[in-house]
Amino acid sequence: TTTALNALSTAQLATLAIASLTTGQVAGLSTGQLSSLISSQVQQLGSADIKALSTSQVVNGLGSAGIAALTSSQVAQLGTADLSALNTAEVQALGSAGIGQLTSSQVQSLTSTALNALTTSQLATLSVNLLSSAQVSGLSTGQLAGLSATQVQQLNSADLKALNSSQLVNGLGTAGIASLTTTQVQSLTTTALNALSTAQLATLAIASLTTGQVAGLSTGQLSSLISSQVQQLGSADIKALSTSQVVNGLGSAGIKALTSSQVAQLGTADLNALNTAEVQALGSAGIGQLTSSQVQSLTSTALNALTTSQLATLSVNLLTSAQVSGLSTGQLAGLSATQVQQLNSADLRALSTSQLVNGLGTAGIASLTSTQVQ
Repeated sequence: TTTALNALSTAQLATLAIASLTTGQVAGLSTGQLSSLISSQVQQLGSADIKALSTSQVVNGLGSAGIAALTSSQVAQLGTADLSALNTAEVQALGSAGIGQLTSSQVQSLTSTALNALTTSQLATLSVNLLSSAQVSGLSTGQLAGLSATQVQQLNSADLKALNSSQLVNGLGTAGIASLTTTQVQSLTTTALNALSTAQLATLAIASLTTGQVAGLSTGQLSSLISSQVQQLGSADIKALSTSQVVNGLGSAGIKALTSSQVAQLGTADLNALNTAEVQALGSAGIGQLTSSQVQSLTSTALNALTTSQLATLSVNLLTSAQVSGLSTGQLAGLSATQVQQLNSADLRALSTSQLVNGLGTAGIASLTSTQVQ
């Protein structure tokens, strides 16, 4: 009977084959008797025996020594209340194999204290996708830094949103952020993205960002993008950038990295705000892609900054007469015959005598059509 079993001394209990006890008898053992069991006896407890133990018997009976003796299959039989009540030593006593055997409900029963107590080797066996978002948010930066790429990729959108900036930047770190999938990257908030360091941002596939996320990047982050990242920006991304992001973010280096099709997506306000270096950074192909409204948004300063090769690709017929009148004599002298013939009557009337004589010059005037001459 239970009374008889409870009367046995530690020495007498040590002689018993625990496997011969019924589940009811195991459930009747005192916490003191359970604490006296040696490892081989603990490992004789069957699945039903483990389930029959109360939380007090697990925590105060088996304790850290008894729990350390449990096999991974026995650990899998512990109740959620048992796991929730474990102290630091008992959690660590579960071992790596034991942690790896835990089910979703068991993992989610672990307290923040219990999770923070996991050793590096235990954490390595944990199925991170079984954690709740609240549990993920409770992981230390050190634990997050210890996650493998596979484990990082098990974090869902809610998990990532639950992490604070320090956990992202100092926890997941550069390696962890580099391992994020497209879906995960797209779940990052603007605050999270803005917290990323230059090195971390350099690991991101910019093409995986949503247009909203691109629009939320700081000018400092945009200025840190390398050419291949700039070229991953889509048409909608370019259009979503503010003038400040284009001018102070991308700057001349970023603008230089734009493809001609990307340049074609810049807004008139963006082009109007470009300085000399940024205008020249558009390149010849970029200038050649500009639409009428884009060309007409260029200031006299911007137009005067065009290089000879850029000017050669410009569709002169897109310029307003006021812009034509602002061209230098050197620029007018550099126009091809085809470009000169794109000047309309109003354009020619807007030119000063000096621009006609010293700008277009003999070659330019010779290329005028009869309509232009008239």
